[in-house]
Amino acid sequence: MQKSYQHILVPVDDSKQAMQAFEEAVETAKRNNAQIYLMTAVQEPSTLFYYAPADDEVWKKVSEKMNKEAKNRFAEMEKQVDLTGIPPIKEFVTEGDPRQVIVHFAKKTGLPVDMIIMGATGKGSMERLLIGSTTTYVVNHADCNVLVVR
Repeated sequence: MQKSYQHILVPVDDSKQAMQAFEEAVETAKRNNAQIYLMTAVQEPSTLFYYAPADDEVWKKVSEKMNKEAKNRFAEMEKQVDLTGIPPIKEFVTEGDPRQVIVHFAKKTGLPVDMIIMGATGKGSMERLLIGSTTTYVVNHADCNVLVVR
């Protein structure tokens, strides 16, 4: 078992569990003097609804809006928690299926992620019914430890 974690990935959406995971990550980072990577995945509409391909111009506008909302979400989350004693949080907005993006981010970005802290459930209840939960996927495919917060 690893004694400390130095690079913590916290994938978030706008769910209550995501905020709880972020709070847990901050406390873990304080104990370990760890770096937090806060990230969210923006999923292209055509990957959600296979029968309706997204128009490039429409997707560009939707993507820009979702990126802005993600940055605002990060700022709001960071205001609610005492960040004293940890390095500045690094923020990432990525595009793609959240399950795959989280696992890929932890494995292949060159950032030495040694722990993922995420909520047990998120906002995608319909998708979860159809193809399984993001958390389950990450737990089963990540190369590092995953802490699931309820």
